[in-house]
Amino acid sequence: MNNTDLKAVVEGAKNLLITKGWIKRGNARDSDGDPVSALSEHAACFCAQGAIMRAAWDLGFVPQRSSQSFEEFIHTEVLYPVNKAIDRRTSLNMPVELWHINDDSKTIEPVIDVLDHVIKVLEAA
Repeated sequence: MNNTDLKAVVEGAKNLLITKGWIKRGNARDSDGDPVSALSEHAACFCAQGAIMRAAWDLGFVPQRSSQSFEEFIHTEVLYPVNKAIDRRTSLNMPVELWHINDDSKTIEPVIDVLDHVIKVLEAA
C-alpha cells in the first residue's frame, strides 16, 4: 500500500471515529454496546484500530495474496506503517502502538491528534 492509499485509510478512520463514535478495548461495538466485527454492518462505534480496519475495507483495500487474511493484511500493510509513523512522534525507547494510545486515552482527542500526526508524516514522505 502506498502512502497516498495509507493516508486515505487513516483519514477515513479519523472520520469514522468522529462521526460514528470512539470506544476503548474492542475493535467495534453495535448500538447496544455489544462487541462486533469492525466489518459488521451493525458496527456503530470503533476503536482506532477497528476504524482503520473498517476504513480500509470500505475503500476496497484487500489482501493481494489469497493466502493472506484480511487481519494479516491490515497488520502488515496498514498498522505497521502507521505505528512506525507514531514512533517518530515519541521520544521513548520503546515502540508505541496505536492500540496503546487508544486504550490509554481518557478522551478521543489524543487519538485524533495521533491520527493527524500520522497523516502529516505520510504527506511529508
